[in-house]
This record gives sequence, structure tokens and C-alpha cells, in this order.
Amino acid sequence: VANLHLAAQRWPIVIQTGGEIVLWFTVTLLVGWLGDTALSAQQVVNQYNLLIIIPIMGLTQASSILIGHASGAKQYGEVKYLGYTHMGMGICIMLIAMLFYLAAPNLLIHFYLRAESQTNPEVIHLAKMLMAISAFSLLFDSLRNITIGALRGLYDSRYPMYLSILLMWGLGLPLGCLLGFTWGLGVIGFALANFLAVFLCEILL
Repeated sequence: VANLHLAAQRWPIVIQTGGEIVLWFTVTLLVGWLGDTALSAQQVVNQYNLLIIIPIMGLTQASSILIGHASGAKQYGEVKYLGYTHMGMGICIMLIAMLFYLAAPNLLIHFYLRAESQTNPEVIHLAKMLMAISAFSLLFDSLRNITIGALRGLYDSRYPMYLSILLMWGLGLPLGCLLGFTWGLGVIGFALANFLAVFLCEILL
């Protein structure tokens, strides 16, 4: 019975996480159709996004474990405290990241494009715009992941899964295609659509 209960908690996590990885892959393929400039700018920004996500995923796991223990011990006041504490830590990390993204984008971009800075000004300009959008997207995405970890600690893994599928696949991807291809915003359109999806997801979580 315990194994069945554990399996019932795990399969939504697998679907949600796997679905978001496949979505990321799909968006990268679509951005590739927009040309080398769009893809290069996106990949530069994604390298930094991945670095920032690592400590956030650590907070997500810590939130899940600690809240699970507190919930099991029926210490519900502790559950609330832990939830707000982890979210506060996530906000602090993201404020530091946002400072670099918004105040020093050239410094970050030139780690990847130093040799090509004179020949690819379009890539640099596009990467700076993506960094500005990502600064806010990452803030809400970090809070979203930490909140999901807290809900998993309360044995709720299905609601985040349904919400992720609905908003990331049902809203973010179609809207990104509409903005990117139909309305001509290119990779910026995909970034704006992703921001809207993660913002709504965190609010609903």
C-alpha cells in the first residue's frame, strides 16, 4: 500500500518535469527556425538561466522535504513558516540575479561573444532584451518551483502537474508561436509568452 501511495505521488512529478523539459526542447527548435541570430541570443541567456536554476532547485527539494516532515508531524504553523522562508530565500537569490541581468548584461554576454562583439551586434542587442525579460520570468519561475516543492511536501503533486500542462503547453507555447511567428516578435515573443505562463502559474499555485 505504501509503495502504491508513493507511486501515485511520483508519476505526476515525472509528467510535469518531463513535460517542461520537452517544452524547452520544442521552443528551442522553434526559435531555431527564426534564424541563427535568435538562436544564438537565446542560448547565451539560457546558459545563465541554467546556472541560476540550480540553487533554486535545491531550495525546491529542501522545501518539499522539510514541509513534508512538518506536515507529517502535524506542525502546520511550521509548514507555513517554512514555505515563506524558502520563498524569501528564492527572492533574495533572484534579486541578485536580476541586478546582474538588468545592470550588467554586456558583462555577462561578452563572456560568450567577446570575440564576435563587433561582427554580431544584433545577437548582443537581442540577448540584452532577452535578459531583461528573463530577469522577471526567472523571479516568478523560481517562486513557482519552490511553491511546487512545498505542495509536494503536502502530498499534492497532481495540481502542479495539471497547471503546468494547461499553462505552459496550453497557453505559453501557442501564444509564443502567435507572437513569434504571426506577429513578428521573433524570440522576444516566445520570451514574453513564457513570462506570462509562469506568472499565471505562480499566482494560481
